[in-house]
Amino acid sequence: MLRGIGIGAILLASVLLRVLFINADPPVHLSGSGGLFFDEGALVHNARNTVLFGQWRLDEFNSYYYSPLLHFVQVLVFHLLGVGFLQERLIPIALGSASVFLLYRFASEAWSREAGLYAALFLGTSFYAVMYSRLGLLETPYTFLMVLTVFLWNRGRKGHWTYSAAAGVSGACVYMSKSLALYFVAAFATILIADTLMLRGQDRRRAVIGMVAVFAGIGVMMGLWYFLFFSPNRDDILRIGEAWKRVSLPRSAAQVFNNLHDNPFFSYFFRSPIALAAGFAGAGAIVAATVARWRRFDAAEWLVVLWLAAGILGLGVLSYRPDRYYVPLIPAVALMAGRALAPPTADPEGRAARARIFLAWIIGWLWAAVAIRYMVLVPLIVGWRIGALGPRLIQWALSAVLAAGLVLILVRLSRRPKMEWNRIARPVAVGILLVASVLIDGRQYAAWAKNRQYTMVQTSRELGGVVGEGTVAGLAAPALCLENRAKTVYAWEPWFNFDDPFGRYPISHMILAVYNGEAAWYWQKFPTWMEKAHLIRVLHLWQSDFYMFSMNPGDKGIFNRLRRDRGGALDAAIVQGEFPSEMKAGSSAEAWIRVRNTGREEWSSSGGILLGAATDSNPLGPRRIPLSEGSVVRPGETQAIRITYTAPNRPGYYATEWRLVKEGVAWFGDSLAVGVKVVP
Repeated sequence: MLRGIGIGAILLASVLLRVLFINADPPVHLSGSGGLFFDEGALVHNARNTVLFGQWRLDEFNSYYYSPLLHFVQVLVFHLLGVGFLQERLIPIALGSASVFLLYRFASEAWSREAGLYAALFLGTSFYAVMYSRLGLLETPYTFLMVLTVFLWNRGRKGHWTYSAAAGVSGACVYMSKSLALYFVAAFATILIADTLMLRGQDRRRAVIGMVAVFAGIGVMMGLWYFLFFSPNRDDILRIGEAWKRVSLPRSAAQVFNNLHDNPFFSYFFRSPIALAAGFAGAGAIVAATVARWRRFDAAEWLVVLWLAAGILGLGVLSYRPDRYYVPLIPAVALMAGRALAPPTADPEGRAARARIFLAWIIGWLWAAVAIRYMVLVPLIVGWRIGALGPRLIQWALSAVLAAGLVLILVRLSRRPKMEWNRIARPVAVGILLVASVLIDGRQYAAWAKNRQYTMVQTSRELGGVVGEGTVAGLAAPALCLENRAKTVYAWEPWFNFDDPFGRYPISHMILAVYNGEAAWYWQKFPTWMEKAHLIRVLHLWQSDFYMFSMNPGDKGIFNRLRRDRGGALDAAIVQGEFPSEMKAGSSAEAWIRVRNTGREEWSSSGGILLGAATDSNPLGPRRIPLSEGSVVRPGETQAIRITYTAPNRPGYYATEWRLVKEGVAWFGDSLAVGVKVVP
């Protein structure tokens, strides 16, 4: 009864965490990749086309190639509920919540209900998992399929072979949803074979039948996938794959080593340190215990260990590995953590050989050295800037020494008579760890919720009044048009629509990013068309400025456009200014703004009053410019502030919105948007 209430409370909490503020932006700091904000639009591009315009393909870009199964689910949801961020996000929210329940069922049936509750709690409240379960990206759907696969496989081991066949179908769907998940399929196949070899008698016969059923399910689904999906779209899919390989795959053995050594797995998962530490320790304990006693081999444990290890190594070798790639490892960490904190099962009879025990302790020492290096020393170096910990060799040597000390302590403790640990101390310690984990993740969630923003949804709706039913080009265009009725062209070389998009599509507007060089690429690739474009807005999204251009000759550009925002003790009027309208790439020029203090407080250079780029981005120079040193500007007085512009090396349009700011307090007064055309 109590356990039923427990899993019910965990499921309710996990759903609420995912549903609340459903239209809010994700935390900006969650990822260093712009895909966090903008891939949501790209991944529903064709589903949106199907529902709004009656044609699933209006340009070369086809999100159907990335995940055909998800595409059909998106079309169904959009048909039933309409098109928008909320509707798209309902899919991962439902699948993420279902993953929590399936994880509980798998761990409960494979080990114990207590392990299932702990694993569900770690996954259901993980800040990392919750945030990605709220976004319409690929990772949550195929993570759900991974959890479904291990659940069905475990059912098949103890029940009818049809569960095993269903596990094979689900495992094939993992790969069909994202080929990057091949590491999971490899780990799954390895355990199928190992489980069959380790069993004896009737159990082996059942395992063989289950393995055949799994591979039959995989074969049937992969055959359908090949003939119905891959073969008809072979050229486009291979072209996408080649472009991805150029970005992601290492080019030398040295790069493979460096990528593995600098694996970001630990830094990404340090958002949930209790689950990370418990999960990593649990995986190490399983490996060491199995080495000491082969009879202890537990296929369910080893499937999760290989899932985790294959993911860390397989993703670790990549040169491009944003944190969302690691989302499918969260359930594996949660399962290992739940298994580690739950009461241990009885050991098999018989004593282990001394050689195996010694080898097990060696493995434990190596495992602990890795954990100490990545979970203790690296955070100290990065977070606390302790440079004295030195180069890699010194870090690893120190980790090995500390790990040896830890292993010696564990050896001594293992030789002492058993105490009342399981009855009193273990539940108290586990309770403290679980509460601490929930508080750590909950604090991050509360900080995000308190400062949440709705930039993407609001901008998309506002742009509907600007672009109407026109056609918008740009990598961010599908996301920024998700809440309006504009058509979009997703253009980028060497991916899609990079061959004369202006001649092939009736492009009315462009939304081009600065951070990835997209705006500069358009200028270099299509200079004639860019000469005709008018810069009408500067949008600040994620961590970058986005320039919005109009191809309509009647639209007025934003060059030297003044916006009045008056009133308050701190107030300013921009009364005069001079800026270059055109600069040569790499050149410098002087500009200036004269501002009048129209508020009630005086300004001083020592009082934190600065001229700043209102979007915190200035591609032409510094983001903050102080008043003249030692100056005081009283109410009614004016001061000229000089700015040095330095043109980027890439031709294009660049804009900055200037406004006064009292650092750490507030922006105030008029703002002036100034654009500069940079020519070769």
